[in-house]
Amino acid sequence: MKKNKEQQLQKRNAELKKQLDQKKHELKIEAALEKVRVVAMRMNKPDDLLKVSETLYKQFVLLGFSEMRNAMINIHNDADRSFINYDYSDEIGKSTNHLTYNIHPLVEKQIKKIRRAKDAFSETYFTGKDLTEWKKFRKRIGEKDDPRISKSKGLYYYFYSIGIGAIGISTFSPISKEKKILLKRFRNVFNLAYQRYVDIANAEAQAKEARIETALERVRAVAMAMHQPSDLSGISETIFKELKSLGFTDLRNTEIVINNNDKETITSYYYSDYGITGVIGVDYKTNPIVKGWAEHLKKSSDAFAEIIIPEKEIKQWRKYREKLGYQPDPKLNKAKTVYHYSYSIGLGGLSISSFKIVSTEQIEILRRFRNVFQLSYQRYTDIALAEAQAREAEIELALERVRAKTMAMQKSDELLETTLVLFQQFKALGATTAQVSICIFDEEVKMGEMFVTLNGKKIDRSFIMELDKEVFVMSKVKRAFLDHQKNFSVAVTGKELQNYNRWRNLFVGKKSYDESDAVRKQSWNVNAVFFSGGVMAISSETPASDEAIKLLERFAKVFDLTFTR
Repeated sequence: MKKNKEQQLQKRNAELKKQLDQKKHELKIEAALEKVRVVAMRMNKPDDLLKVSETLYKQFVLLGFSEMRNAMINIHNDADRSFINYDYSDEIGKSTNHLTYNIHPLVEKQIKKIRRAKDAFSETYFTGKDLTEWKKFRKRIGEKDDPRISKSKGLYYYFYSIGIGAIGISTFSPISKEKKILLKRFRNVFNLAYQRYVDIANAEAQAKEARIETALERVRAVAMAMHQPSDLSGISETIFKELKSLGFTDLRNTEIVINNNDKETITSYYYSDYGITGVIGVDYKTNPIVKGWAEHLKKSSDAFAEIIIPEKEIKQWRKYREKLGYQPDPKLNKAKTVYHYSYSIGLGGLSISSFKIVSTEQIEILRRFRNVFQLSYQRYTDIALAEAQAREAEIELALERVRAKTMAMQKSDELLETTLVLFQQFKALGATTAQVSICIFDEEVKMGEMFVTLNGKKIDRSFIMELDKEVFVMSKVKRAFLDHQKNFSVAVTGKELQNYNRWRNLFVGKKSYDESDAVRKQSWNVNAVFFSGGVMAISSETPASDEAIKLLERFAKVFDLTFTR
């Protein structure tokens, strides 16, 4: 009786001990799972998966996985049929490999099985000849050398799906059913933590995308508001500030370049954060680096060019920039290296320079800025072209009116009416002038007959003058005519202007020109264009624009053809 009780007690104690050991083991497992959970929950970036792989490995070893070779996490990308393998073992440390699904038939088969379901399980093993071939394969794809594999007779892979990838281990001998169950528990813990990371990463990616879209919209709005090429400097400034806000911390400048193919030059509209916005012309043939860059961008509308100015060349690069006329950059003067990145916009390029290498992600953002700007700039050029065509049609109509008026002339007095038509056409084209004059020279260029419209009213008679005696303007005009100059401009000021007005009033026969007001008006600007028989001129208190002088040249050419006839 007593003996039976002792046996029962021993049995009971054994059962209790077994239960206690099981509870201790379970607590040990839970502690290991918690360590993995903590590390996984702290993930901030994909590379943190190496730390998770390390924690997995060490916890498996603590839990009795004596056959362990390594712990792995695979993240799949079905879009390009590739995966990243994050790997850890105490023997070879951390490693990362980017591989394709079809890199090996067994790898492809394992991934296909894992991708069937979120809780799929895959088991693959290599022995004998298969193991020999596998060892060669590992070496071929760049896996780190593991001396233990050369001594092993088998290699076993176990993976559990985590939906977008897999968590797994490899061992030198088969593992038990209990260890497979334990591997699944680690998968469950990691899966929950990783899903949280993915959700946060997706939210951050969405927030970042919203910031990028906002920045792009600001650039689009500025570019769509363009009215003239000089506005490109302001767009360059906007792009600079938006890129800075998106984390381009080492940005030096932004630059929009427009090709001048006929001259083999570019015009640069640039901005830097030391407060410089500028426009500068660059003859890219003078520098082999810039020439190569410009020619590369011209190859296609989607070309990308990268230039690195190393430390040994940076001093010469600074001198080159200064010679071109770029403003000195205090940061560039201290830099050892500078990096230039450019995307073609077909008729030019969008460029940035940085004091450090920019990431692949940042280059993609630059490409998106290029796309937005390119579309907006194309719209501007289309509108500018349409406006230029409309403007040209207006000019042609004005020229035709002058041509018709001149063709209908029967006698020289009708030139008075021609000056009035010229005045009206200049006004219609927005090239404001106070006076339009035509002076016909005699064959010896000694005398001239002047026909004038002043402030929209034609002077009712012409004026004969001796060109050499008129010392204020016409004598200078004569010299320019005889020197075969294309055009001539002069500003009459001060006392000379008072005398000039007094002389003109003598011809007119009344006080058409205010002598006493000459000082207040400061100057009288005469812009003359020559034709075969004389000169055509516009005059005003303000200098004529380049466009007005070009218009005058075209009117003079039309007038000359018809007047000669």
